Amino acid sequence: GQNEKAAAVVIEESSAVVNQVEEETAAEQTAQNEKAAAAAATEESSAVVNQVEEETAAEQTAQNEKAAAAAVTEESSVVVKKVEEETGQNEKAAAAATEESSAVVNKVEKEIGQNEKAA
Repeated sequence: GQNEKAAAVVIEESSAVVNQVEEETAAEQTAQNEKAAAAAATEESSAVVNQVEEETAAEQTAQNEKAAAAAVTEESSVVVKKVEEETGQNEKAAAAATEESSAVVNKVEKEIGQNEKAA
């Protein structure tokens, strides 16, 4: 009878140990699962951050290129205006020279006419 009691106590005790080990194993597994989940989430959000950074960089590059193109366009527009102004001034100068030489021709013709009359 005592042997049976002793056996029962040993069985109960070893059963309690098994239960405790199982609980600890389950807790450890849960902790590992949580770690893995956290790592996965971190990696995912890191990937999202990288993508956002890449898109932002691409957008910035596009804006820089637009700004550069606009600046070049503006600059060449200024150059064109300047050339047009200079061309306009040259045309005015040419017109003035033509007018002047026309006046000289008229004067010479008048003088020739007077000389002819005088002669």
